[in-house]
Amino acid sequence: MSQSISPIVMGVLFSTYFLTIQTIEYSLSTYVLNEKQHELYQDYVLFKVNAPIWKWWNLFTLLTIPLTIWATLGDLWKIFTT
Repeated sequence: MSQSISPIVMGVLFSTYFLTIQTIEYSLSTYVLNEKQHELYQDYVLFKVNAPIWKWWNLFTLLTIPLTIWATLGDLWKIFTT
């Protein structure tokens, strides 16, 4: 049972993280459009592109999400074949 919980917890954590990031980006882009401060959004995008943590985070998510899917499919296979 604990093997099945791990991918679910990882999926929930990643979904929460990405939803939070998307909400922040949407709020920032809405603010920029309303206040006509395009330099602020451009600075944010440049920071996000140049910050090493974002590069490592993208690499981490590119590896983790397929592994999570693989583990979940493995658990489903075990459920339906046993």
